[in-house]
Amino acid sequence: MGVEKAKLEEKPLRIMRIHFIDIDMLKPHEALDPLELELFIKSMNEKGVFYKPMLVDKNSFVILDGHHRWAALKKMGAKKIPCIFLDYFDEEIKLYTWYPVLNEKLEKILKFFNHKSLSGYEKYLEKYSFVITDGKKYYGLKDRKDIIRYIEKKGYNFEYVDTIETALKETRNGKTAFLRRSLTKKEVIEKASRNEVFSPKTTRHWFPYKYPYLYIKKEEMIS
Repeated sequence: MGVEKAKLEEKPLRIMRIHFIDIDMLKPHEALDPLELELFIKSMNEKGVFYKPMLVDKNSFVILDGHHRWAALKKMGAKKIPCIFLDYFDEEIKLYTWYPVLNEKLEKILKFFNHKSLSGYEKYLEKYSFVITDGKKYYGLKDRKDIIRYIEKKGYNFEYVDTIETALKETRNGKTAFLRRSLTKKEVIEKASRNEVFSPKTTRHWFPYKYPYLYIKKEEMIS
């Protein structure tokens, strides 16, 4: 499970209606991190309370926030799940990505993949799954189904940062940054509608508000 590093923001609270819907109606767009899933199940069993509603696109039922909460409740036998419906294509909702950073030398990572030396990164993000860099040299990685999972299976652990600028700063500490383009909202909806998912931490959604927590006992969710 990768560690996320992002700037904390103060957001205004927005009260919205909570809908309890059939859990099978929701559509994920990202694969799960098995460890994160198990940790949520453990937390739910220990605390006995469900706090945070799902954030869901009101038109497609695609999950925008809460994949592991959804999967955990489903695994535990819940039939209904609390959701807040949002208009995904509202311009206030932003879609970015996470940038993986690895505490390893660039040359060692290049041994795992077919790659091409590049003159920079900006104009190559559309062409390659990742452009990886040590801050001085840049290489495009040719498509592999899941580059990040492949590296993790080699025993490496990633950090995930929220901007390219932060990722490039990390290279000053001898780390390798993995740069990629952000998806479009249309790509997210289309992928989920085909019952397909992106790799974990491919999307990073930004919402202009924070939403109220719930206090629902586990026994009420799972009966």
